[in-house]
Amino acid sequence: MLNHVEKKIIDQIAGYDQMLRYKGNSVAVTGGGGAVSGTTTTMVVATTKELAMATEIFGLLTDMGFTNKSHYSLFLWLLDTMCTVVEHQDVNKMSAKNMAIVVAPNLYSIEDMSDPMSAMIWTQRIARFLEVVLLAKIAKRSVERRNSIEHK
Repeated sequence: MLNHVEKKIIDQIAGYDQMLRYKGNSVAVTGGGGAVSGTTTTMVVATTKELAMATEIFGLLTDMGFTNKSHYSLFLWLLDTMCTVVEHQDVNKMSAKNMAIVVAPNLYSIEDMSDPMSAMIWTQRIARFLEVVLLAKIAKRSVERRNSIEHK
């Protein structure tokens, strides 16, 4: 799947070290969608800077990253699934980094690389890229969830 993404975009996004420090902010959100109408929930929401970085990352992927729209749609679905798993990392020990390490080798074919060292280095780069994109998706989802709770 990631063979269809330009390598320079993968390298650029993998270099977004600031996104690897994503923690978000804990905020209280009052909404009417819970068991008790008007209850307050505490959730982690991306900061403005983190959200801007996430938006930039997905802009790169949309504009120049994927050459095939169906691959991009499938990638977004995979990211959503991975986010759901990472949201329960306190139980399953699957952080964004762990998830990226496990899933990344399955998203890129290294058959055309004859040098094993080059293949290993590129696989690590793909894992870093996937970790950054996954954290960006988690940041975007946190804001989307907050907004949906506030509008209920």
